[in-house]
Amino acid sequence: MDARPTGGSASVILAPRVERALQQREPLVAPESAVITHGLPYPQSLDVALGMQQEIIAAGAVPATIAVLDGEIRVGLTEDELRRLAQSKENLKIGVRDLVGAHLQRASGGTTVAATMYAARLVGIQVFATGGIGGVHRESSFDVSADLQALAHTRMVVVCAGAKAILDLAATLEMLESLSVPVLGYGTDEFPAFYSRESGLRTSPRADSAVEVAQYWASHCALGLASAFWWQTPSQRGGRNRSGQSGNVDAASFCREPCRRHSRQGTDPVPAPQNRRTQQRTHT
Repeated sequence: MDARPTGGSASVILAPRVERALQQREPLVAPESAVITHGLPYPQSLDVALGMQQEIIAAGAVPATIAVLDGEIRVGLTEDELRRLAQSKENLKIGVRDLVGAHLQRASGGTTVAATMYAARLVGIQVFATGGIGGVHRESSFDVSADLQALAHTRMVVVCAGAKAILDLAATLEMLESLSVPVLGYGTDEFPAFYSRESGLRTSPRADSAVEVAQYWASHCALGLASAFWWQTPSQRGGRNRSGQSGNVDAASFCREPCRRHSRQGTDPVPAPQNRRTQQRTHT
């Protein structure tokens, strides 16, 4: 891919299609890439990555998948680059705090929600999409994902299916309220729980059309609010996850077990159980 650095920096490189879209003010969507490198096994990881890009194109926007390759933040990946990430066993999971180290070590890896938002904002992309964000962990209220701080301090539309179901969802929403992050339900008043459409928890505002979402976002920006605008779109196939009583929560407990057993820390816990959940669904 004949990409080039942006802003005179060798550490952030735009794909030509992404650069052209930014120049011509075309709609862009930035998916994260940690799901490719750490969330799902190959080849499902590559299928999901390509599928996300195709969905974005079908909706009339330009996909700008973000990852780090050989120490450089890449905004917009080719199929070959996605395959390289999906197949590699040497990938790092790269948060914002890891970007400098990855650059100096010329490392490659998938970017977390927070790091993807940072890179997208850096180049002027305003819409970011992921499956679900991190949040407050159940085992320790001090174990809080950097995703929440990114939502609090990065003005961007964030589209996903809620927070990951293995988390303490009520505490996650409480923290987002403290951080003044609006949580919009799309066609629902209920906060989705990643795999589940329902959680027993409520969103703040609700919108029933893309036009309404755009109106909310325009007002958000006009008021000068600094946070992200978190747009919740429930899974099309998810079931219920009310007050911790559902098959999905049983599966979440199944997924958390390896985290407790191996005492994962930092950026490690969430994608590992997501991978384990995929394995469970494959074998049931």
